[in-house]
Amino acid sequence: MKDGEGSARNIAQPRLSPAKLTNVEAKLDLQKIDVTRTGDFNLADLSQAMDQPETNQLIVRTYLHLARQRRSTLVFCVDLKHVDSLTATFRGAGVDARFVSSTSKPAYRRETLAAFVRGEFPVLINCEVLTEGADIPNVRLHSRQRELTED
Repeated sequence: MKDGEGSARNIAQPRLSPAKLTNVEAKLDLQKIDVTRTGDFNLADLSQAMDQPETNQLIVRTYLHLARQRRSTLVFCVDLKHVDSLTATFRGAGVDARFVSSTSKPAYRRETLAAFVRGEFPVLINCEVLTEGADIPNVRLHSRQRELTED
């Protein structure tokens, strides 16, 4: 939930569109998470650290406070369990959040993404389908719930 310097560098270069970055600090102990040979966090460990009720509630409260008026928010989750938990937390707060994941059927993915682009619902939660840098013109907020190791 900390925006690493990598995002700011990519925006400045400019590899990404200009953006306003907002960091939300959560009390996560990332020191206990193993790092893979490629330098990424181990996904099972990262999921266990990120997919906590307090963290998911913080994400939704922050969305409600800073972005509720936005037409579209794209959220990246750690894994499929995190997608389920975070979607339920958004819905529990009265937000029409829908998701696409690697287990979604292709027709469902296309229909859900098309509805999101049309503005039929405000929050699209995703895992293993859209990648960072996905070009969806109407997205006004990108929420990365997948901590990255420091560069």
